[in-house]
This record gives sequence, structure tokens and C-alpha cells, in this order.
Amino acid sequence: MVRDSYDDYEGFVVLHGTDTMAYTAAALSYLVQDSEKPIVLTGSQQPMANPFADAKLNPYHSVLYACEPASRDVSVVLGGEIICGTHARKQRTMSFNAFTSMNFPPRTSTLPSSAARQSKSTSQRRSATVAVAASSVFSPQRNEISSPGW
Repeated sequence: MVRDSYDDYEGFVVLHGTDTMAYTAAALSYLVQDSEKPIVLTGSQQPMANPFADAKLNPYHSVLYACEPASRDVSVVLGGEIICGTHARKQRTMSFNAFTSMNFPPRTSTLPSSAARQSKSTSQRRSATVAVAASSVFSPQRNEISSPGW
């Protein structure tokens, strides 16, 4: 999806399972080196039906980050942190701060608070041409999971 649509969008947000997200982020970082466009991977530690789930906030933060003018390359956005794709590592399976940045500081968070977001000029953000895609699609008719091609 990223390869086929790279010229059509200014950024990409990929919804991904957290168990293999760090591996995908590292692979994408080496496949799409020095990308001027952000390729952001995100997911959640809890299902959306859980009242305290991060399944709504993480994609929201990911789109906000993808729209920032300074965002570029492959990143993982989870738990309010922005981690370089090649340094992301899942260290916990149950907590919301499951990912850490190995041997490299997390990127400076540009995720605005609600007050800062309301006062921020829209001209400082990229246009809203950010593609959002799921990393795999479940087909109930075939009872199988298929992954789109990169």
C-alpha cells in the first residue's frame, strides 16, 4: 500500500498489531530509507471496547504526528511517545507504555495538548492527505487473514 500510493499522499498511518510492530517498523525503515514523508505505525494494547483502551487515542496521535511538517521517516507512535522505527522495541505486553526506544532517545513529542491544538494555525500542518490503512484484513467469508502488499 505504501509503495503503490507513495506519490499520492503526504504521509501514511498504518494500523498494526503490537506483537510484530517493531519488526515491521525496522523492516520499513530499511526498505524506505530517508523518506521525506512520515510512515507511522500504531496500534493498541487494549481492544476498542475496553473503556480505558488506547485504541482511539493512538491512531489520533499518529495522524497528528503525520500532519506535522517536521515528521518524516518511519516511526512508531504509541502511548504518547514517538519512537524511531529502527529503535522501537516491545518490552511489555500488558501495559500502555509497552514500547521503548533502544539506544536512542524517543523523538521529541510534537503531540499537542488540547489547548495548544486549538490555538495552533492549520497552516503549520501538512494538508490532510494522510493515508490510513490496516496492516491485515480479516475476511469472515473465507475465515482467513490477508496482508496487503507494501
